[in-house]
Amino acid sequence: MLKKISAALLLLMAVCAMGGRASAVASGADIVVQLKPGASVDAFNARHHTRLAARSLYGRRLRFTSTRDTATLIKAVAADSGTGPQLYHSQAAAQAIGYGALSQQYTGAGITVAVLDTGVSTRPTVLSGHVSAGWNFVGGNSNTDDSPGSIDSNHNAIPDEAVGHGTMIAGIVARYAPQATILPIKVLDSDGQGTLFNVAEGISYAAAHGAKVINLSVGSASDSVDLDNAVAAAYSAGILIVTTAGNSANASVQYPAYNPTTITVASLSADNTKAWFSNWGSAVDV
Repeated sequence: MLKKISAALLLLMAVCAMGGRASAVASGADIVVQLKPGASVDAFNARHHTRLAARSLYGRRLRFTSTRDTATLIKAVAADSGTGPQLYHSQAAAQAIGYGALSQQYTGAGITVAVLDTGVSTRPTVLSGHVSAGWNFVGGNSNTDDSPGSIDSNHNAIPDEAVGHGTMIAGIVARYAPQATILPIKVLDSDGQGTLFNVAEGISYAAAHGAKVINLSVGSASDSVDLDNAVAAAYSAGILIVTTAGNSANASVQYPAYNPTTITVASLSADNTKAWFSNWGSAVDV
């Protein structure tokens, strides 16, 4: 089994929370938010008639469920956040990497970026017009939506733990390459689980459909010849493959990040130090 790991850059897909309120990306009857430190979950529930369903292990991301109409809930939380796209575009990570003037020179125009993950939701307005048709290797169909499925693949009694992860990654791409085309390839279920076979298939699909960059925010403790062959073929075709080191807080970089032809990225906290959960080691490039 292949376990989901978080993005190397810890950016929320939506906008940053302000004033103790929340930003959100929703799908189905669920809504994913990030509350400002010190904000009350109970108060949020009271305002929006929601119930806390899951907490992220890696940050302040929370998943709520609601019996309210989805469109109404999205509208209410968006108004509650008091935020807009300007905050999405001014996140701290942009300053940390010195993006600034480079945004005028490097826009991603003409580049297709494949996101191999839990799928990508096109409901967030910041992704409108960025996402092309892709493929779902989990379901064997063209539905690449990043939505709950009441799935508990790792049997920890917390279903759908990874919902929104692929959308978050797509949001990072849209933030730093606003003119790039995002190719969604679903290789993980809504609980963040998948197979090495499907990841290898996803890499081959991305290569066959014009991807110039492949993002693999996934990791496994074991390697496979099939996966190595897919990575090698993509690399030989001139495709840039970006992977994450892992979230196990140790010096053992996971696969496929350990493959030397990939660019392996570890995670930083907001204070520019290594995130507590991030793996590290000589295989890390960034």
